[in-house]
Amino acid sequence: MEKRDSIAVKGLTDDFSHKEIIDTFFGKSVPGKFGKKSPKKHKRTQILIAAIILSVLALSAIIIILYKVRVFDYRKETAVSKFRYSENIIKNGQIKRPLIEEARFDGDARGKSSFLKNSARLVNSGEYGRASLTVKFWEPLDLEGKNILILGRAEHGTKKINLILKDSQNRFYECPNICFSSSWNLKHVYLGKRRGFDLGRVGELKVEFGSHTAGNEKNSTIYLKDITIRNRKSQTK
Repeated sequence: MEKRDSIAVKGLTDDFSHKEIIDTFFGKSVPGKFGKKSPKKHKRTQILIAAIILSVLALSAIIIILYKVRVFDYRKETAVSKFRYSENIIKNGQIKRPLIEEARFDGDARGKSSFLKNSARLVNSGEYGRASLTVKFWEPLDLEGKNILILGRAEHGTKKINLILKDSQNRFYECPNICFSSSWNLKHVYLGKRRGFDLGRVGELKVEFGSHTAGNEKNSTIYLKDITIRNRKSQTK
């Protein structure tokens, strides 16, 4: 009797172990092979992974393009951002009237030179051998120890300008042979003390680009986007 009871209990235990545990933890329906995906689910997973990869690649390409455009724009137009603004004489080809009393083209510049939408176009017609853009300030400017930054380019090849300042006593300070290639170039001119010239009272600034004065060929064209005065001490790290 005891032997039969033990056998019955054993059978009940075995049955519980196999059936009840499976039903409790894995549900009533147990697949024959665990972890095997159907062909449809496998295909959907592959499509989803491929879509994610393509999205990541497209986003990366967009980021790279935007970065390159940003770097190009920085180099072309805003390379002067290493300095804090002080005074703009020309900004995007436009004369800053609150600072400027008069801006005029002289000599060979009078025929074809003009202020365009985004730059000043300087054309040397070559008849007189001198051509200039002259800017007269309302009040003399203190330029001692400052930088003049010029953003410009030549239409073809390399062209030169001479930067000439005139003080309140009609004396001149010349910075010759500032060269521009056919790409946008940013030129820095540091204005240090010079004997016989008062940098503390500058009344005029002239950009000379004529045949005899700067050595440019007839009909040479130069575009100036910015002429900016910057305080040397405000340069950021």
